Amino acid sequence: MAPEPRKAPSVVSTDVRVFGFDKGYWRELLRDKPGQRFRAQFRRMRERGGPRLARMIAAVGLIATGLVLLFVPGPGSLLIVVGAALLAEGSYVVARRLDRVEVRAREVLTAVRRKLHRG
Repeated sequence: MAPEPRKAPSVVSTDVRVFGFDKGYWRELLRDKPGQRFRAQFRRMRERGGPRLARMIAAVGLIATGLVLLFVPGPGSLLIVVGAALLAEGSYVVARRLDRVEVRAREVLTAVRRKLHRG
């Protein structure tokens, strides 16, 4: 029986926990109440510690990339949202603002849905 060929090491990480975004991360974030979830995530990340500088740099990079992609085809708005969520983990001010934005966005979406269902 021939030995299995060895795979070359990948340069790209296949780990699902890139910058802490794994299933547990999303479960924690979604479990919190709207209007409080980003501040709660900020507190959890402060308790856990970890590479805050790397997260902040990644957040700013994602937001900048998202802004560029808004003007060309691509997932610009998604990158901005993910970048803002990452940024909120390191800044209480950003977390508080995102909580307010989330509540307001939910109100607007609910109003739009009601108007569409009425006819």
